[in-house]
Amino acid sequence: MSVYAGQNMGAGKVDRISKGTKQCALLAFGTALGLVILVLIFGRQIAGLFTQTEEVLVMSIRFLRILAAGYLTFSINMVLWGAIRGSGDAVTPMWASLINTVVIRVPVAYLFVHIMAEPVALMYSLLVAWFSNTILAFTAYRIGKWRTKGIVKREEVTGT
Repeated sequence: MSVYAGQNMGAGKVDRISKGTKQCALLAFGTALGLVILVLIFGRQIAGLFTQTEEVLVMSIRFLRILAAGYLTFSINMVLWGAIRGSGDAVTPMWASLINTVVIRVPVAYLFVHIMAEPVALMYSLLVAWFSNTILAFTAYRIGKWRTKGIVKREEVTGT
């Protein structure tokens, strides 16, 4: 998505970035949905490729089920941040990632671990972080500062 956005920004075709982002988001979401369904159906067999220890298998399947919905949102935020970065705005995704990690993910992980007192708390905190990152990405994309961040001006590209 970053390369696509960068090429279209350089060509001055910002409208194509919006259209391509929507199409890529649908493709990413559909692919993630298919993979999530496979993981939910065949989770035990997939985890079984790495271990035969029953406790680890049970925990792996539990973790996969918790994170399944997160993979759907994760696919969307990767597309949105890719479009924003490719358009020339690398600062917004950097700050959003920092805020998401420091302000949301770490405190939520700390809180959940103390409330739940079990390893699964970390999976829930990761899920919260992915959802919040998707909200940040969607917000940044909708605000649209990325539309004005092209590094190369149109006159420089055409030589006029």
